[in-house]
Amino acid sequence: MHTLNHAFFKALLFLGAGVKVPAINPAIFWELLYQPIITKIDTGQSEGNLRYYILKILRGHMQEVINIKLICLDYNTSSLVFICSSIFLISKLNYSLKAESNKLNIDQKNIEGTINKNFSSYLAGLFEGDGCVWIPKKERDKNNNIIYPLITLTFNAKDLPLIILLQERLGIGHIYKNKGKNAYTYRISNLKNLVKFINIINGYMRTPKIYKLNDLIDYINNKGYNLNKYSLDISPLISNAWLSGFIEADGHFSVRVSVDKNNILKRIACSLEICQRQNDLDGYNYFNVLSLIGKFILCQVKRTKSNSKNAQYRIRTTSLSGNINLKFYLLKYPLFSRKYLDFKDWLAVLNYFENKQHKIKYNEIVKNKSSMNDRRTFFCWNHLQNFYKLHN
Repeated sequence: MHTLNHAFFKALLFLGAGVKVPAINPAIFWELLYQPIITKIDTGQSEGNLRYYILKILRGHMQEVINIKLICLDYNTSSLVFICSSIFLISKLNYSLKAESNKLNIDQKNIEGTINKNFSSYLAGLFEGDGCVWIPKKERDKNNNIIYPLITLTFNAKDLPLIILLQERLGIGHIYKNKGKNAYTYRISNLKNLVKFINIINGYMRTPKIYKLNDLIDYINNKGYNLNKYSLDISPLISNAWLSGFIEADGHFSVRVSVDKNNILKRIACSLEICQRQNDLDGYNYFNVLSLIGKFILCQVKRTKSNSKNAQYRIRTTSLSGNINLKFYLLKYPLFSRKYLDFKDWLAVLNYFENKQHKIKYNEIVKNKSSMNDRRTFFCWNHLQNFYKLHN
């Protein structure tokens, strides 16, 4: 009797395995095999969480195993003992799974709480100004190699120290020199790295580029991940470093000095200008976000190049009050590219305006202007010592 009972349940074991293995969700199977756990940042805990996924799969199919065994309840007493043992095992698995799940949730909350929101918002602004998302239409190329989606950020070649530091903080991606151009590209591929980057900036987006990011999230989730799609950040600009990152990408500090034909001072002005295309490649319009920034620095959105293919929106500070708003913002959330040096020269000129000295400080202002933007030949990167850490 014992031998028959053992043989019967051993047969059920192998039959059940044959039924259940193909039924395991391919996404769960893929995640178990290649990426045991994806959290909002790279925690290095993948080995410890493998047990969680195994238990998750077991629990998902255990009730059906119970049902099979309950059908055989009337065969003999030993079957009842076997079923009781099985139910005890299932209870232990469920308890263990619940404990692992609770631990995972606590860990995730703790991890999310350690992310520096100024790093996240700064990186989001940088990405929205000069970043790009590329999603492949095919899974593999003609040589059967996997084609991964990409996130890229483009920088002026003079900002290489910042790019290197950014890569060091993130711990992902590669830097490439753009052939024939005075620029570098910071490229992030590989699903694990893309997930890390997305989880850092997710929730801090303010432009229509969020729709392209959401397309990428859909693509990645179809591979077995479970990334959230957050709505646009509508918090006040002063609440985080997003505008600093956006200025790094698309802002331009300028000082203008003009004289008349008799070399008599005619005008002195300092301003920040930001330009963006009116519509991106997917047809989304950028007026709202430029208008939001314009309200903060007290200026109106202007349309430029309206008759060309590259029609743009432009905002430019035109008042002392608008420049002062910008000053205090950038002192709180600093720039880190070469534009930080332009900001310092710009700030010196602004201080002359605040103290009503701009007309008598003509020579000093001309000197400040002479080393700004493309005219700068000397670069000091001491300010990178204050660059944001990824974690608080």
